[in-house]
Amino acid sequence: MPDLRKHWPLIAALLVFWGTVALVLVSSVNNNGGRLIYALDDPYIHMSIAKNFAQKGVWGVTEYEFSSSDSSISWIILLSIAYVIAGVNEITPFLLNLISGTLLIGVLYGYLSEHGLSRSYTFMVLFLTIFVSPLPSTVFVGMEHIFHALITLLFVTQSAKMLANESEPSLGYLAALSVVSITTRFEAMFLIGVVALLFYVRKQIRVSVVLILSGVIPLVAYGLISILNGWGFFPTPISLKGSFPTITPLGLFSFMYEFLHYLTIDGLILTLIFTALLLFLYKYNTGDGVWDRSMVMTMIFIPTTSMHILFAKIGNFFRYEVYLVSLGLFIIAINSYEYLTKNVSFKKSKRIGINSVLIIILIMLFLSPLFPRSFRSLKNVSQATTNIYEQQYQMGLFLDEFYSEDTIVANDIGAITFLTRIRLIDMNGLGNFEAARAIMSGELTTQLIVDLAQAGQARIAVVYDHKFERDYRGNEIGGIPEQWIKVGQWRISDNIVCGSDTVSFYAFDSSEALLLTENLQAFSSRLPESIHQSGGYAISGG
Repeated sequence: MPDLRKHWPLIAALLVFWGTVALVLVSSVNNNGGRLIYALDDPYIHMSIAKNFAQKGVWGVTEYEFSSSDSSISWIILLSIAYVIAGVNEITPFLLNLISGTLLIGVLYGYLSEHGLSRSYTFMVLFLTIFVSPLPSTVFVGMEHIFHALITLLFVTQSAKMLANESEPSLGYLAALSVVSITTRFEAMFLIGVVALLFYVRKQIRVSVVLILSGVIPLVAYGLISILNGWGFFPTPISLKGSFPTITPLGLFSFMYEFLHYLTIDGLILTLIFTALLLFLYKYNTGDGVWDRSMVMTMIFIPTTSMHILFAKIGNFFRYEVYLVSLGLFIIAINSYEYLTKNVSFKKSKRIGINSVLIIILIMLFLSPLFPRSFRSLKNVSQATTNIYEQQYQMGLFLDEFYSEDTIVANDIGAITFLTRIRLIDMNGLGNFEAARAIMSGELTTQLIVDLAQAGQARIAVVYDHKFERDYRGNEIGGIPEQWIKVGQWRISDNIVCGSDTVSFYAFDSSEALLLTENLQAFSSRLPESIHQSGGYAISGG
C-alpha cells in the first residue's frame, strides 16, 4: 500500500480545490432556487448543440438546422456522448470541469515531482494554480477552458521532452493531442504553430509536418462541413469576435495599441511573460543549452502567449487565459526552483543576506497581481450565476411554457435554446448566418432584422434594447423597429455578467401584444422577487 504521506501536496491541493468548489456550489444553489446555474449564457449554447446532436443528430443551437455557433467541437462531442449515456441534463458540464480540474492538478503534481521539487514548494505551486488560473470559478463557467488547459499541459510537456531528446518520439500521441487541442479551442493554432516551428528548427521535419497537418485538417474538415450546410468556413464566434488587423498604417497602429492594452490591463500576463523571460536568460547564462526541456517550454510559452493576446482575447472571468496561466506558473516554478535553492537560504544563520532579501522582494512583486485576481474571481462567480438565473434562465422557462416551438428573435441564445424547442432568429449572428454575414459586411440594419423576423414568422422578440444601436463591429443598426410593440421589461439588480440588466419583450402586432401581455402576467408570480417587472403588462396586471 502506498504511503499517502509522501503525496500530501497532491491530497491537500485536491481537498482545497474540491472544498472551494463545494463552497461556491452551496452559495450559488441557495441563491438560485436550488438549481445548478452557470456563470455565463455561453455554456448553454454548448449544451443546446450537444442536446440536439445527441437526440436529433443535428449540430445546431436548435434542432431544426445546422449552425456553426461554437468552435469548441471536442467539448461539445464530450457533452453529446454524456447525454447519449445519461440523458440530457444540466450537471454534465460541471462534472466534466470538476474531473478536468482534478486531472490537471494530478498531472501538474506528477510533472513537478518529476523535476525534483520539494513537497512544500510543490504544494505552493498547486495552490497558486488552483486560485490564480482560477480553477474553482472556471468550473462554474461550464465551458471547455480547464479541459483545454489539461490538453495544453500534456502537449507542451511531451513536445519539450521530444525536442530535448529526453523521450522516444511519440508522434501518434503528440498528433492526437494536437487534434484534441485545436478542436477544443481554435487558439491552439498558435501553440501548434510554435511547436511545429521548433521541431523544424531541430530538423525533425516529419514531426513538424505531422503537427501542422493535425492542426489544419480538423479545421478544414469542419469548415467544409459548415460551408456545405450554408454557413461560413469559420464558426461565427471566431468570424465575429476575432481580432485581425486592417492593413493600413492606422489599422496596424490600432492593432498594436490594442495588443499593448490587453498586455498591461492584466498585470498577471505581463508578469508571467517577463518572469519566464528573465529565468530563461538566467539559465542560458549559467550554461544550460536552449534545448534543455524547461528552456524549450519557455520558448513555447512566450510566443504562444503573445500571439494569443495579439489575435484572441483575455478577461471575462479570466477563462480565455486559463491554459496560459496554468502553463506559465508551471514553467516558472520548475525554472525558478533551482535558482531559489542556490540563492536563498535561511539555514545556519540568523541573518538573511541582502541577496536573499532582494529575491524575497522580487517574489512578492511576482505574487502581488495573483491574489487580487483570485479574490475577484471567487467573489464574482456566485453573483454571476444569480444574474444568469434571474435573466437568461427565466427567459428560457418563460419561452418553454408559452412559445416552446415558435420562432423568437433574441440576442442571448444559450439558455433559451437549451430549455426550449424554439426556432431562432439571433440578431447577434451566432445562431443565424444571415445576421452574421450582415454584421461582417457592416450591413445589419433595423429593416433587415424586421425582414428576418417576418420571413421566419417570428411571434415575439426578447432582446436588449441597446443591441439595436450598434452591432459587434460598432456599426450603427438603426434602433428598435417602430412597428414593434414593447409589452414589458425585466430588470435584475447587481448585474456583473449579463449584456444588460434589462431585457425587453416585444410583439409585432396588436393581437400578439395582447397574448404576450397575458403570458407575462401569468408567469410574473413565478419570477424571483428580486426581478423588477415594468411595462404595460405589469401595470395592467397590477
